[in-house]
Amino acid sequence: MLNSDRQNIENIFFDYMKNSGFFYKPELTFLPSKTDKSLYFTNATVANFKDDLLNGNNRKLFTKQKCLRLHNTSKVLDKDFQVEWLSLFNMVGCLIPPEHLDYQKQNFIKMLTEAYKIDGKKLFFLVNSRDVNLYKNIPTQMLVFDNHPEKYYNWTFGMPEVDGQGLTFAFKQKNGKLIDVGNLIQIKNSEKILGYEFAFGLECFQWAKEGYTSIFDAYPIFDGLDKNNNELVKCVDTVLGISAIESVNIEPSNKDARGQILKKLYRNLVYLAENCSLNNRDVRNIFIKSSQSEFDAQLNISRIMKNYSGSKALVNCQRNAFSTRKETLIEMYKSGQINQAKLQEKLLKLANGTCYIAPHERKKYFN
Repeated sequence: MLNSDRQNIENIFFDYMKNSGFFYKPELTFLPSKTDKSLYFTNATVANFKDDLLNGNNRKLFTKQKCLRLHNTSKVLDKDFQVEWLSLFNMVGCLIPPEHLDYQKQNFIKMLTEAYKIDGKKLFFLVNSRDVNLYKNIPTQMLVFDNHPEKYYNWTFGMPEVDGQGLTFAFKQKNGKLIDVGNLIQIKNSEKILGYEFAFGLECFQWAKEGYTSIFDAYPIFDGLDKNNNELVKCVDTVLGISAIESVNIEPSNKDARGQILKKLYRNLVYLAENCSLNNRDVRNIFIKSSQSEFDAQLNISRIMKNYSGSKALVNCQRNAFSTRKETLIEMYKSGQINQAKLQEKLLKLANGTCYIAPHERKKYFN
């Protein structure tokens, strides 16, 4: 049901864009265009429009995009870290030539209130009062001014001397809370406005529209899983990240940055699965769910599980090697060959090097 709901949101957007004279631009894989050196993976629909913006393409375009933002990767092993957003999500968006802005703003409001049937009393636009061009002609009762820090309204795109100002549209919930759903962003360089992007995430849109408890309610992968278990949510998020990178045939390795990211995700999953007492079959089942719900069952599960098992073996090998070297160093300390400071220095060097021990579990091995 959730997959069909997401598809319906996408279909309405596509139909509205086609009827408004926009041309479809095929989505990228998770890999950005070869001219974009600012990204390892596509992180938003604007990644698909960068060449058009820089080359002065003045066509009205729309696209959909699977997006991967790995903000959680560096924090996911922290015991107190709570996942608020999953790393993988689906977006739709369009690129608007500058001269079409005023008309399209009204068109988007009409799409939200009529095609998506969002109550106009629950639709709000969060804006910076300086950005008159963005909120001009939007009904005053829908505007919320300056309720966020300045940086909330500023955007960067990894393009030289290009930045943006944006407004956010939000849906008001029964408890009065506003949930950010999408953005209208003015993209410019030092000389002129290059264009405007209007975009939103399907899962976020569905979450806010339906009044779900959390964003995770909009993901089919959680069907049958406990989305209130934060450690399990961390596992699922890591599985989705691995699935996305595996879908474009990246190998976990130290040869390049993308391979290093994937290798780290696999290693993180080993630790997270242990925390959740998940065996290989459990992990495999989550990957199958990921494949079915997000990748049309096209992932190579056998290859993924082989890589996972290899990472698991490596982690255990490093743990065993560290324990063995630790005992040798302790004997050297006891015999007076090294002092306590030197012992700690050598242990830390081992933990950061060939006998890698993840920071979150070092206390257990250092004591």
